[in-house]
Amino acid sequence: MKLLLTEKTANEASLKSQITELKCQLSDQSRERFVSNTEELLMEASEETKATQKEKLTCQRGTTQKHLGRTKLPDHLPIEEIAIHPEGDLSGMVCIGKEIKGVLACVPTKYYIKRSIRYKYAPKNKASKPVIVKDILGVSVNAAILVSKYYYHLPLDRILK
Repeated sequence: MKLLLTEKTANEASLKSQITELKCQLSDQSRERFVSNTEELLMEASEETKATQKEKLTCQRGTTQKHLGRTKLPDHLPIEEIAIHPEGDLSGMVCIGKEIKGVLACVPTKYYIKRSIRYKYAPKNKASKPVIVKDILGVSVNAAILVSKYYYHLPLDRILK
């Protein structure tokens, strides 16, 4: 008999709580209440964070873009070329290259590209100068010392031994 009474009171209490929840939903009052089962909340939160972390990782990989550099000047504009040669006697020199620089310029009635070409010259028979003046060590020995010192992080006293 007591068992039936406890079941009825428990059933009655659950029905009353359901009625109050439904009344709150009808009157548009929504409140979050503290849930005593914190383990379930932690499990759900960890699963959600893992899913969002995976989404973030895939998004980050797709957003990397290469730098395209400067925009190119339009092809339909007329080009004015200016050649700049070094001053002095160039008979003993050899042209080793040129620097080309294009700049957008305008006259009040039209736009055009002003391209300056600067030629580079070097002597024909240039004797190679030593890296360090009055040094008996060759370039390869100096390079080996510098690599040992700065790349392999060896102290100078170990290098000299």
